[in-house]
Amino acid sequence: MAALRMLAGLFASRSNQDLRRGGREVGYALVRRSPELVEAIRDTIDQVDREAARSDEEFARGYRAAMNDALAGFAAALESRLEVEQAAGALGRREIAVLRALTGEARPQVRIAREIAMPAHDVSRAAKRLRAAGLVQAYPGERDTEQLHRLTALGRAVTRELEAREAVAADLAEGTPPIAETPLYAEPPAPWSPASSAPGRAAAAPRGGDVHELDTASDRWLAHDEDE
Repeated sequence: MAALRMLAGLFASRSNQDLRRGGREVGYALVRRSPELVEAIRDTIDQVDREAARSDEEFARGYRAAMNDALAGFAAALESRLEVEQAAGALGRREIAVLRALTGEARPQVRIAREIAMPAHDVSRAAKRLRAAGLVQAYPGERDTEQLHRLTALGRAVTRELEAREAVAADLAEGTPPIAETPLYAEPPAPWSPASSAPGRAAAAPRGGDVHELDTASDRWLAHDEDE
């Protein structure tokens, strides 16, 4: 994979400039939010560390270790986020209605059915699916015939995800575009090349409007002009 070989060259370098550029390239790659890509980058950094000469500077070793720590944290957060998105996308109309009915407090199924005007057997089936998905848990109520249902931590996260999706859909319906995130690097450097790290050669000056993107077909980071 050309992009990963490029990163390996950057992180194997003793040049602080190359190491920092490697960190920025990792940032560009993480925009894809791909667990497989995150793990591939972590493996690449581990491989560089194993192959680095013993004379490798302490800064380079520390930088790679810090980058690996950051990637590990990102991987954990990404896994949690993707779990929430997957759970939200798998819900049907009845499950969503029951989930929302439990947002305020724990309720028995008979009360949920009454509040949302849904047949009791439909509420029962929806609650069963929500329990199986880990979004809702049940525990004894005041009477044995009235099990109380309440949201789990995952259920609350999925509820917030559904609310966020509805807010975006409402904004689009009104013609209001979503708020764009501010880019971390307003003026990223030019793509890395072997010549850029050669002694006595300065890196090419970046164009202010360039944005890096990992092409899915060639697996290369590309630079595109935002004005194009």
